[in-house]
Amino acid sequence: FPVTIFSKGNHEDMFLGWFHGAMHGGNGEFWLSNGGDKVCRNYGVSMDGFWSKPEIVKQLNERMPESHKNFFRTELQNWIKIDNFIFVHGGIDPDRALNKQTTNSLFWERHYFYDTIVSKPIAETIIHGHTPTGVHFALPYRINIDSACVFGGSLTCLELNRKDPINSILYQVATKEN
Repeated sequence: FPVTIFSKGNHEDMFLGWFHGAMHGGNGEFWLSNGGDKVCRNYGVSMDGFWSKPEIVKQLNERMPESHKNFFRTELQNWIKIDNFIFVHGGIDPDRALNKQTTNSLFWERHYFYDTIVSKPIAETIIHGHTPTGVHFALPYRINIDSACVFGGSLTCLELNRKDPINSILYQVATKEN
């Protein structure tokens, strides 16, 4: 297999916050209502009736393979830099160096990033999701590849042309709801 690097987004961060407590992720209290209930069901944790968080965590911990837990703990990167491209889930704060970004900016940012990246450009093009507006090229500043899959849109993959990003190839797969 080719080298694969996995990025961490707000849902993975919510999961880690919920599963391990705030020490490993943030906004955990929102995870169950943002897809976490489906994840639990996929691992065979019954969500019928009222379950306390400790009981759900206990069941999920028993049913989730160690390899999956290790993946969430060790394989997810907050940001990835390749050549002149930075891959993040949400956005960045153009006022901060890349190694000084907050997880809030990297996983959740939308408006400040979009509003300031043109007036405070950085050397790299940011490739991100987290904003379900469809694929949007705003070169040389950013490329949004969120095509609203969560709302029934397609799932998008970008085959990046590093020398000429506007000629990158997009692959889109319809979801079950389409």
